[in-house]
Amino acid sequence: MVLWPNRSADPGPVSRGPVPRIDCDLERHHTLCARRGGLPTERQRFGHSRRDRRCSAAIPAWSASGTEPLLRRWLITMEYTQLGRTGLKVSRLVLGTMNFGPQTEEADSHAIMDAALEAGVNFVDTANVYGQSAGKGRTEEILGAWFAQGGGRREKTVLATRVYGDMLPDGSPEWPNYGRLSALNIRRAVDASLQRLRTDHIDIHQFHHVDRLTPFDEIWQVVDVLVQQGKILYAGSSNFPGYKIAQANEVAARRGSTFGLVSEQCLYNLAERRAEMDVIPAAQEYGVGVIAWSPLYGGMLGGVLKKEHKGGRRTGGHGARLLNDPAVRGRVQAYEDCSTSTVSSRARRRWPGC
Repeated sequence: MVLWPNRSADPGPVSRGPVPRIDCDLERHHTLCARRGGLPTERQRFGHSRRDRRCSAAIPAWSASGTEPLLRRWLITMEYTQLGRTGLKVSRLVLGTMNFGPQTEEADSHAIMDAALEAGVNFVDTANVYGQSAGKGRTEEILGAWFAQGGGRREKTVLATRVYGDMLPDGSPEWPNYGRLSALNIRRAVDASLQRLRTDHIDIHQFHHVDRLTPFDEIWQVVDVLVQQGKILYAGSSNFPGYKIAQANEVAARRGSTFGLVSEQCLYNLAERRAEMDVIPAAQEYGVGVIAWSPLYGGMLGGVLKKEHKGGRRTGGHGARLLNDPAVRGRVQAYEDCSTSTVSSRARRRWPGC
């Protein structure tokens, strides 16, 4: 999710998270509103005024009976913002692809990407090392196969990938310069990613972690060359502390020919807010767009206990370990209770009869 900046003229409601797109019968909706005491206003009907620049109407969907909201949810319009100080416009929601390959089969991954694009998501994030048990680079290969289907998929997508992790095949003996941020590895990683992604350029090439062994002068030198060659357009960072964002952009400014970091991807959600201490202030100071990874905290903030009670799939990994702590479980339950109460209250106020 892109959190900052918000440079739209009329920001309207902020997108809180991915909401599936569902269609509805506009005529039926207006008939039902009339029965309840009048037609909705333009903003109620379309979710935005005519001067808002968004993707689709925000209209509640009704069940066949006409008395209950379908799944008690309605569409939100996709919002777009410029990424940091650039002229690049991206959707507020970013499609992360870390599970494509090891947990999600290629066909299902492509279906997810088609649905996201249809819903207005134009920003896709991956990393060269993603693939885990399916093999490093497998996720980029899945994205490349999706782009190869054509239909404007690549042209409509802002593509971001990352470099840092060791790309030697699993089980291979260690060998230098197959990881981190040396000029040699960045150049090699870009060429390999382009081949897997089946594209001629990467829109945003991100440094996955800080490399304290490589000076930023060296990093920016190879970035300048790659930009001149047309292989990448922008550079971003991931998991950088605030002072490293400042250092990187100060070196870029001193060099003159380098645009510097345009984005920082950091862990940020309601449960993990340390980014507010230094990362977000540094990003604001240097015009760096902020992309939050794990906005639902690995599913912990996505109704995990409610799904568990209904017999749904439990969260795994770190989230499962956290839920074994009674104190954490109690806080998650309190959050879910509060969220359910708040959403129901807002729905009743906006759509009487919900």
